[in-house]
Amino acid sequence: MVTLAIDFVMVNLAFVFYYWIRVKSGWFQYSIEPEFILPMFAVYFYWLLCYAFFALYRSWYAQSRLDELLTLFRTTVLGALVLFFLIFIDDSANDSRANSRLLIFVYWSMVFSLVAVRRLTVRAIPKRLLIAGIGARNTLIVGWAQKAFQLCDRFSSIPPSVIK
Repeated sequence: MVTLAIDFVMVNLAFVFYYWIRVKSGWFQYSIEPEFILPMFAVYFYWLLCYAFFALYRSWYAQSRLDELLTLFRTTVLGALVLFFLIFIDDSANDSRANSRLLIFVYWSMVFSLVAVRRLTVRAIPKRLLIAGIGARNTLIVGWAQKAFQLCDRFSSIPPSVIK
């Protein structure tokens, strides 16, 4: 649930930056000023579907951060390509200038960087807390097999300040 809320903030923040660059900065021309709120929520819903389809909301507890970043990269590239082609079709139907297609790259880079930084931060905080001993649980090893003794020796070699 936290991931959804933070993704909501990051994707919409990227849209706000994109809207400011495209409309409010004055760097690009447009015939009619586009709406702000409805497209922002529509684009967030689009990214929500993309992230859910590519399983970015599953538990990444045992996965590496690199795997998560690569999946996020693939998802945002494919999602931005779909947006690019939708905008291309709309531009050709309305005889619009090609500036908006260039802006898709800017938007993609903002979405990827904001969501990636957020995901790395959210994953790093619990790891740091566990290393500091916060949230660690006592463990009971049951059994007499060689694996149980190896596991016991492994835990015994960790300093008590880390285990707490």
